[in-house]
Amino acid sequence: MKIWGIRVHSLIDLATAEPVVFIGKKVVMLTAIIATGFLCWHLAEKFIDDLFKSALSHQTSDNIKKRGATIAPMLKSTVKYLIWFLGIYLILKEIGVDVTPIVAGAGIFALAIGFGAQNLVKDIVAGFFIIFEDQYNVGDYVTIEGISGTIEEISIRITKIRDLTGILHIIPNGAITRTSNFSKDFSVSRFEVSVAYESDFDHAIEVLEKTASDLCMDWSLFIIEPTQVLGIVSLGESEVVIRTQTKLTVGKKVDFECELRKRILKEFRENNIEIPYKRLVVLSDKEDVGSERI
Repeated sequence: MKIWGIRVHSLIDLATAEPVVFIGKKVVMLTAIIATGFLCWHLAEKFIDDLFKSALSHQTSDNIKKRGATIAPMLKSTVKYLIWFLGIYLILKEIGVDVTPIVAGAGIFALAIGFGAQNLVKDIVAGFFIIFEDQYNVGDYVTIEGISGTIEEISIRITKIRDLTGILHIIPNGAITRTSNFSKDFSVSRFEVSVAYESDFDHAIEVLEKTASDLCMDWSLFIIEPTQVLGIVSLGESEVVIRTQTKLTVGKKVDFECELRKRILKEFRENNIEIPYKRLVVLSDKEDVGSERI
């Protein structure tokens, strides 16, 4: 009997030949290892996502949620590399490669390049302490090495910051010497209002206190310490500067100040409190004093 011009018994002999059987078993084993690796990675990724989603679903603290958003990707990355390492080890072992000399050689090679990879080691060590000490998390607004923006990603080696113009800055962790975190625990709004010299300062302070107090009542969920009017803090060329201070939860400083500006403008207009503007005073022979707005 023939199939495509080839005798069937010849095909059977070829398929059952020792080399073919050996290669076939190896191919099956290698395929199984690779498939198992991908399956393990998929299950591990889903498990980590579900674990953090379940753990954070009942949390009300933004800081804890940010912490979870920082740790989860790093944990998945670590698991992925472990699975890859184990998979490569099993593949090499399956095809008959003695991994002992490779591991020993890798150790010597790592020692040799270690002197030339000090910056890499420095980045990894710094990244570990950034995460361990909870210096900042994904979503925090920070200033790092003169760059201000929102943390988009933290890895063992680098930190990614997106500034207000949309530019993504990538900073090696080992290069970070000073960090200012504006999203840690609480924020403080030190808001200054300018009033014209012709205004009644005491009345202006009273209106400012009432306006800020009403706003704090409306924003009570985000207020840690209500607004304090600290008084007149400076005398400018055409204005008197009054400062307020409010302690808020993180992430609400800008919104609070925007709303406060809007309410102050409305109340000052209703109470005839003048916000200063620049003036040009002109002296001439015909008129002793004249003033013109610019």
